[in-house]
Amino acid sequence: ISTAAVEQGNITSTINLYAPINGNVTKVNVSNGAYVAPNDVILEIVDIDHIHLELSVFEKDIMHIKKGQKIQFKIPEASEKTFEADVHLVGTTIDETTRRVKVHGHVDKDLANFIVGMFVEANIITDSKKGLGLPNEAIVSEDKNNYVLVLDETTTDGYQFKKLKVNIGQQDENATEILNPDILQNQQILVKGIGMLLEESGEGGHSH
Repeated sequence: ISTAAVEQGNITSTINLYAPINGNVTKVNVSNGAYVAPNDVILEIVDIDHIHLELSVFEKDIMHIKKGQKIQFKIPEASEKTFEADVHLVGTTIDETTRRVKVHGHVDKDLANFIVGMFVEANIITDSKKGLGLPNEAIVSEDKNNYVLVLDETTTDGYQFKKLKVNIGQQDENATEILNPDILQNQQILVKGIGMLLEESGEGGHSH
């Protein structure tokens, strides 16, 4: 409020408040006509130029988390798309009730229009290695062994496939590591429709 304006008799019932940052108002703690003391927090503004993730990591896993590691996350209620972020800060205290530690990640602000408070499902990439992988649906399990179907012959009636036994390693929700990739060199691998093909042929087994 301008003291000079009041001294001149210019009294107004409203004043303008200017925020020190750009952002979105996420919380308003007052209503019209309410008394406000100098130390009251009247609203909350979130700087959308610095959106970050707040993740909870189990105590047993926290020693594997380091600053700079990649984070892959989804917003299951809004999209199936996978986004990426980086670990920016690893907490130094453990919640005594949940036995979890807070981990903060920085998100590229240009990725999407995220909203504060959204629930995410996230994976932190703690280690990586190069190798050959196939989609999970390309692998069929039968009698404790794992196989892929490769093109054996093309005829006027269609395609003939044969099974090749593979040794599998690490798996995630999308792909499976193949530990003996040499047998698949120069092979054309069937990656979709294996379950249907096996049902039509009368063979057992199930795809991953």
